[in-house]
Amino acid sequence: MTNCPELSTSKATGAESANRTLHPDAAREPLLLKQTLPADWNGLMQLELTGAVAFWTPTGGVPIVLSETVFTNAQLPQTIYLEGDGCGMGEASFAVVGLSDCVTNTPLQIFGANATLAGVAEADEESPGGFIADRTVHTNAPRTMLTLEACGPYGSPGNLILTWDSSVVKIYTAPSGGTALTQFVTPFHGFNGTNLYVEGIAPGTTTLNWTYSAQTNCTDNIQVSVIKVESILPNIGQEVDDGDGNNQTKVFVISVTNTSDVTVTATLNPLMVESALPSGWTINGGQGSGKLQRTCSTDSASKTEFTFTCDGTDSGLKTTIYVYDTQLGLYADEGNAAQDKYGHSWWKFTADSDIEDLVRSLNPDVDDNKYFGVAGWWPNTQHPDAKFDPVHDWCTEAPGEVRFGTRGSGGHTATGFKVWDIGFDDLVGGVTYVHDLETSGQDWTVLWDNCTDEAIIVGNEAGVDTISYHGITSPADLSDWLNAN
Repeated sequence: MTNCPELSTSKATGAESANRTLHPDAAREPLLLKQTLPADWNGLMQLELTGAVAFWTPTGGVPIVLSETVFTNAQLPQTIYLEGDGCGMGEASFAVVGLSDCVTNTPLQIFGANATLAGVAEADEESPGGFIADRTVHTNAPRTMLTLEACGPYGSPGNLILTWDSSVVKIYTAPSGGTALTQFVTPFHGFNGTNLYVEGIAPGTTTLNWTYSAQTNCTDNIQVSVIKVESILPNIGQEVDDGDGNNQTKVFVISVTNTSDVTVTATLNPLMVESALPSGWTINGGQGSGKLQRTCSTDSASKTEFTFTCDGTDSGLKTTIYVYDTQLGLYADEGNAAQDKYGHSWWKFTADSDIEDLVRSLNPDVDDNKYFGVAGWWPNTQHPDAKFDPVHDWCTEAPGEVRFGTRGSGGHTATGFKVWDIGFDDLVGGVTYVHDLETSGQDWTVLWDNCTDEAIIVGNEAGVDTISYHGITSPADLSDWLNAN
């Protein structure tokens, strides 16, 4: 008499396997194919599986094609190894070939636990993982949805447990508002899946671990990197306080006299290389397509804004680079005393419109583009307090006024002039002084505060030294110096 074949598993209730698609690294479950007694029986046996696939070895190899495989009694006992295929209940059937009533059936239980972070492919979950912005700084960034799922035989015991590093991320039950979870533990029985929401709170890396407590092979890990954009800064240039009180917005100015392009770099915390950043994480603006670095030319005046996008959401950081082209010109008409033709000195600031707007934003008093052009210091000869030389009828003293445009030069033609490239601070200092002079109420005097004196002082305020304004100066003196230098 021949006995029916037997199967043996690691648990009395049958084999338990993790779903091979969800858990490709899970250990295979051994299944022992026992010999049929008597040992010298030379019949054939065949194995059938539902809900699992079989392998000859604990790791590697290819699935056994069971429909084409039979076992002789002499080959047994032999252990094969199972991977779960699907979820729920399956079965292993080991039968004597040709004897339909001589079969041994063993239940198979297949479990799966799956976590999915929005925007992260299954193959990328552990490396490079997901990237989310630090919302303590980048408040525009939304929370990221985490979908939790599980499958297995109905009524299975144990809990599903999610763990995370609460110093790096917080987890909520809603996309906004609410209170952060301190833990997430739920019974396996009756769990139908849920969505949670992940919020980065500090730069760093954590692993979201989703595990079924009764089947430790059923675990899913997602690495999450919380990124803070620390800065967007140029390699050259002068920072200017834009006065908005927001440290995330910065302004830099660079002269066109600079011979090299500006390189602007976004620095992340933790430090990242471009190749590690997924699409949607990139610096914007300027020239180039790099995710962390761009350039802008200094060949001509320009205004370029650089921002950083975190997975399609603006980080809130903005750095504006002004390449400026600014000059001060001093002009003098020496006049002709023999012909009673008096001379005159005047000045001219030039700047591109973006720099004019920037200066006005920094100094609201300089609220008119008239300051960026021709201007000169004149006596108000129509004022009742004006005084004149009795012989030549020249004005010797009167309330002073700054005249702009063609009135600033008064129709004079320069006999001497020179134009300087000036820095941004020099431009601000110069036009601010002109505004202050305009509103000062001080007198024009032919000996101590005439047009040449003020042209020299304007130059000094803009970083340009010419002749001394102490003592008596004349347009002829300035004209000679401008021609000689």
